Amino acid sequence: MNKRKKRNKSNKSKKASGRKSGSAKQPSPKLLKEAPAAEAATVAWLLCLIATVAAVTLALVGRGFYWSNPTDQAGMASGVLTFTSVVTGVFTLLLTYVVTRVRKIPPPNRLLQIAATVGLLPFVVWAGLVLFPL
Repeated sequence: MNKRKKRNKSNKSKKASGRKSGSAKQPSPKLLKEAPAAEAATVAWLLCLIATVAAVTLALVGRGFYWSNPTDQAGMASGVLTFTSVVTGVFTLLLTYVVTRVRKIPPPNRLLQIAATVGLLPFVVWAGLVLFPL
């Protein structure tokens, strides 16, 4: 009987405080507020990251198509996409540095590792295409 009274009292105090048991206190929105410049840099960084992945993928697909059916158009498209991937890779690396310095809350380490890998990948592809031309 005594245990039931204690449980009821603890349930009433939880209901009175408005919190459920086991729920964590939500952080204040003021703590999660980033500067608009930091948000813009983050969006630009992730867009460059996606553009780099797309350009490298399409450059490799274009190069594979060129190897199977050598035409000037396929070779030129592959070259342009390789150049595009190198340019966006440089921007990805630069914006990775900027985002880590500007944001109050740093991006996850895994995302930084992926961004660095994707930013360097076009240089590896470009070196491979230079070392192994047709």
